[in-house]
Amino acid sequence: MPGGIENMNQKANMDQLKNEPAYSIQVLEFIKAANDFCVYLENIDTVEKMQAANYFSRIIPLLYLKASLLPEIKPEDDSANEKFVTQEQYQDIFNKIRTKLMPDDEFWFVDPSSPDTGQSKKGSLAEKLADAYQDIKDFIILYQKNSKSAKQNAVKECSKMFRQRWGLGLINVLGILHTLIFSGEYFDDTVEDFLD
Repeated sequence: MPGGIENMNQKANMDQLKNEPAYSIQVLEFIKAANDFCVYLENIDTVEKMQAANYFSRIIPLLYLKASLLPEIKPEDDSANEKFVTQEQYQDIFNKIRTKLMPDDEFWFVDPSSPDTGQSKKGSLAEKLADAYQDIKDFIILYQKNSKSAKQNAVKECSKMFRQRWGLGLINVLGILHTLIFSGEYFDDTVEDFLD
């Protein structure tokens, strides 16, 4: 009889997991893309510029899609929310990306959320990518904590930052990369080399 009670408890725990949005397939799929993105940025100094452009042109749409599908979550305990990426870590990632993409790092864009709509602003690919890295890395580290509240807060905060900050930033990066890659004017490599 004790085995029957144990099996019932395991089934109850599995049912709770199925009904918890923080453990949903949408979150798990985002984690995979998010982790790949962060690891790549941490090692960007080991790849060629065109390889990096190729990677970003493919991971950005995936990240955007997966982040847009994250469920809305109301954490049971808001105090479980934490930030982990330090200013020094952010600066290190920013510098690695900027060094890799120079002289093509800076670009002009229009920010639709700005009160100066229609006014162009100068942007940096490295800054937009580092902003996304910071929020996504914070998500990954917080999600790894062994608490449901931490996981709930990780999803909620990442989704919020996607909507407020890094989602549009990555869209800007993707547009600039498309122009840089396919215009043939900026990168030394040919488009054919890039597509291989």
